[in-house]
Amino acid sequence: MHTIGTRGKNGHAISRTHCPFKTIPFDIWVSIATRVASSLIQDLFNMQATCRLFATVCSFDAVYMHALVSELPVACLLHHSGRAAMGFLSRCTTVPNPAALLRLGMVALFWLGHRRGGIQTVTEAAELGDVEACYLSVMLLLSLDVKDDDEIRR
Repeated sequence: MHTIGTRGKNGHAISRTHCPFKTIPFDIWVSIATRVASSLIQDLFNMQATCRLFATVCSFDAVYMHALVSELPVACLLHHSGRAAMGFLSRCTTVPNPAALLRLGMVALFWLGHRRGGIQTVTEAAELGDVEACYLSVMLLLSLDVKDDDEIRR
């Protein structure tokens, strides 16, 4: 940041700061934040905490859609794990982020015992293009003896 010094009425120095980041178009910042989110989630949180501009950029849906959630422990997906982690993951699933949907479906299926909801969530992640979710949803549908052929074909 550049500090611009001026004198007030009393002769005291008044400093105003000018953020050079604001000269770059906003959509480029969103693209940068999306790349940061897809590589390392901790860097996204650090970027978000840096300044107001970055905090605004990091709150866009495109950033959450591509956020890398695979490095988060499975315990973060549980509803009692903490507000910050659940807030981040619930935002990722509403955007929708296929990797977050896959993990949420697996927790619902195996940890919480919600068979139908878990399979639907994993299948939704597969429909969004997550390769791991495609494989797992077919294996789950076949191994759990789901009789609905339309669901298997999807």
